[in-house]
Amino acid sequence: MPADAHFSFLAGATHKGAASLWAIGEPATPGVTEMAETGKTDILVNEIGALEGVGTTLDWPWWFCAETTRSSKCGELTVEFDVDPDFPYLTLAAMIGPSPDWFVGVDSLLLQEDGQWRRIIEWALFPNDAGTRTSNRFALFGPQNDPPDPITQITADSEQLIGPQPLGTYRLELIDLP
Repeated sequence: MPADAHFSFLAGATHKGAASLWAIGEPATPGVTEMAETGKTDILVNEIGALEGVGTTLDWPWWFCAETTRSSKCGELTVEFDVDPDFPYLTLAAMIGPSPDWFVGVDSLLLQEDGQWRRIIEWALFPNDAGTRTSNRFALFGPQNDPPDPITQITADSEQLIGPQPLGTYRLELIDLP
């Protein structure tokens, strides 16, 4: 891993089941492309705002860093957000930095079970490839795929520098009942 390893800015939303920001097998939107290639979330947050069925939009402008990464861009490892029974799904994404177009995230995770909020959810962060760049280095950019490939989960067969093991975990903990 590079000395400046991190997950870049986090973007996502709580939503109804029909809303989708990204999905394995689908092409990356311009917002997902920007997030996966540069870590910036401006376009993705605008795409979220244009979706129907979105509750809380998440836009965390800090890196999530390994203990060994020393940068003023590193922020807290905890983010709080509001949930609403009308929007029980969660989708998040963050760039694996530095990388050509790799990212981690969760797509349409149901935060309830039998109509009740789940108190603790842990989700392994397997690496994904946005399909927009062809490079296998811990560096930004690389040759563009034209046309882009669909988003894939990086597996042992991918022959990438990362994966197939998880790179971390999202731990969601209910801290206050609405």
